[in-house]
Amino acid sequence: GVVGADRARFYYVDLPSWALFWKRTQYLINLYYPVWQWLAYRKMKSVHRQQLFDCVHHITFGVFRHFSLMGRLGIPFVFGPVGGGEATPGPLRKHYPLGGRFADWLRDRLNDTARVNPFLWQTYAQASLIYGKTNETVNWVPQRYRHKAHQLIEIGLDPSFVAPAPKPYDGQEPFKLLYVGRLLFLKGLPLGLDAFKALLAVKPDASLTLIGRGPERQRLEAHVQRLGIGAHVEWIDWVAHDDLAGIYRQYHAFLFPSLHDSSGNALLEAMGSGLPVVCFNLGGPGVMVTNACGRVVPVQALDGRYLDEATVTKGMAQALIELATHPDLRYQLACGAIVQAKKLNWAYPVRQVYELDLPAVLAETIS
Repeated sequence: GVVGADRARFYYVDLPSWALFWKRTQYLINLYYPVWQWLAYRKMKSVHRQQLFDCVHHITFGVFRHFSLMGRLGIPFVFGPVGGGEATPGPLRKHYPLGGRFADWLRDRLNDTARVNPFLWQTYAQASLIYGKTNETVNWVPQRYRHKAHQLIEIGLDPSFVAPAPKPYDGQEPFKLLYVGRLLFLKGLPLGLDAFKALLAVKPDASLTLIGRGPERQRLEAHVQRLGIGAHVEWIDWVAHDDLAGIYRQYHAFLFPSLHDSSGNALLEAMGSGLPVVCFNLGGPGVMVTNACGRVVPVQALDGRYLDEATVTKGMAQALIELATHPDLRYQLACGAIVQAKKLNWAYPVRQVYELDLPAVLAETIS
């Protein structure tokens, strides 16, 4: 039978106001979380005595290294979707600023603690279902519990955002490329800019618009100047979300060179607007984008070895050139992007959990 998401009840727990700043700080959140999780468990234990729930689904905070105590309630327990297991391959960190290298090194070490965290192992043992946002996160689940783990994105697109048809492109007009997102070191934008420069050698009238703010803006502007492509790059600090749909539809393709995103709302919005996506085969983009709706650039050789920055940049450049010089293919992929966006609506993850996977678990429990 169908469990029915409409039967779900939501409960919210937070620490006292004086402690809330902990979760707004990058590293203090690791202190906030276990205290919050203990309070959440105590609350749900009390509520469960009165309500007698059939199952419990722990969604937040959405990071795989943060354990959950909800399995102690003694009922079927769903954990996730969680992310955070994504990591930029070592050869693709060469362009990182020093602060970015340290931040990712520290993040790697925090992830390593998951291997020896007894509370997290207990979470995996007690969970009936474990969802990772990406394949990389699923691979962090210990082998003995991997049979319970599935890849599932945690976001969806509102159907009202989907365009009726892609923007036409005849191959003669200037090719317009778009990026939307924060300007962070992990977004891989220097590699994307290098690929864009290679596109300009073939399509000299091409342009790239970057919409977003972030601490890397100054470094990226300097990189653009070094490449000599400043006349082709437009910077827009901020756009109201209500205006984004109209903006997406002015472009021909979406550049998303992120190196360890677990998903990507902008990527979904771009596909819904009929933009083929060019991204790396890493993290959320690597599972959300297919060769029917864009180009997923490989980052590994056939032997599993990670490729260097020059090689993956060349691959990204070839993908951009292919879209810019083959208008029929670009239109085909643009239509495919709309189809993929329609599939990845909010109903998709809800249906997967509550109509497909969880009923089977509950049936086994009853039998």
